[in-house]
Amino acid sequence: MISTAPTLRLLHLTFDLPIYPRQLSQWRGAFIAMGGWENDLFHNHNGDEAFFHRYPLVQYRVMDGKAGIFAIGEAVDALQAILTDNEWEIQWQGKPRGLRIEHLQMDTHHLRMLEQPKTYQGFDWLALNQKSYEKWRQCKNLAERAVLLENILANQIQCFLEVMGW
Repeated sequence: MISTAPTLRLLHLTFDLPIYPRQLSQWRGAFIAMGGWENDLFHNHNGDEAFFHRYPLVQYRVMDGKAGIFAIGEAVDALQAILTDNEWEIQWQGKPRGLRIEHLQMDTHHLRMLEQPKTYQGFDWLALNQKSYEKWRQCKNLAERAVLLENILANQIQCFLEVMGW
């Protein structure tokens, strides 16, 4: 049987920069400033005020207290290009700071249906943007909030699968 399931390329980098989760936006901004704003995969901005509403193929993370980046699909090549074409120096807390990779993991993953259900756990999931936060605040009780979060998660999974060509 020939599989038509998409194969994803994944690249996960962890750098030697200690950060806290509250510094993720600062890390994201510093990395984008180093790499340039030319490739919108790194920032999802469509011009000065608009955003692309798409699944983020570049994700900025904190892994074991260190700055990290996770790239999916076409973003793997884009991330490799930035690291090849730029000095590895960011502006961090007002000072130049060199970066060094502490951990690099390149994988391929085959999306497919499993015969048996599998349990997953999510950590540090940012479920709410400004618009959905307002909906969450307007929920009358915990049950309504749970339904809202379940719908948001289902929509995010569906968006991911569509972007991956499933």
